[in-house]
Amino acid sequence: MKNYFEKLFFIVLKVQSIFDECKRFLLERSLKSIGKGSYVSSRQIEIDSPKNLLLKDNSVIGKNAKILCKTGEIVIGNSVYINNDVILYSVNSRINIKNNCYINHHVELLANHANITIGNDVSIGMNVFITTSNHGFAERNVPIMEQKEEYKAVHIKNGAWIGANCIILPGVIIGEGAVIGAGSVVTKNVEKYTIVCGAQARFIKKRV
Repeated sequence: MKNYFEKLFFIVLKVQSIFDECKRFLLERSLKSIGKGSYVSSRQIEIDSPKNLLLKDNSVIGKNAKILCKTGEIVIGNSVYINNDVILYSVNSRINIKNNCYINHHVELLANHANITIGNDVSIGMNVFITTSNHGFAERNVPIMEQKEEYKAVHIKNGAWIGANCIILPGVIIGEGAVIGAGSVVTKNVEKYTIVCGAQARFIKKRV
């Protein structure tokens, strides 16, 4: 009886593997473009508009990824590794990840009405959040959630390193070779080859 269940278990695994490969094959064929040597996991991945996703050579998208680009476009360059549980969300905009980049677990890129550009050789640590949109709050008598959103592009230049748990806010340009320490909240441009770190909340001003 034991041997029977062992054989049944391995048969189920084999069928699951075949199913996953078929699913991955169909998924990859539905993309706008997929380059030589690139791989898209079939495990619990969501791509809402494959025709708006371009994946170049030797790149990987890991399992549990969400690629949401129904009204936008996402371009992933050569030799890019996107780890598991990453969210790429493009709304009337473009996410452009260039070559030889590494994006770790649970990173979220939200390009909302303004582009996110990530240069060559960029490394992004776990749980990083990058966004191009923010709530307006100029009107005191209007709830913030009802006020017009503001949109500004984000650009991370070649060779930068973004540590784990960072937040990059709209309009920020991170210079070439810059290092952003873990847990930082970046609201202003960072010059090239500089190291910045910190997220201490402080009084800014009263809302007028």
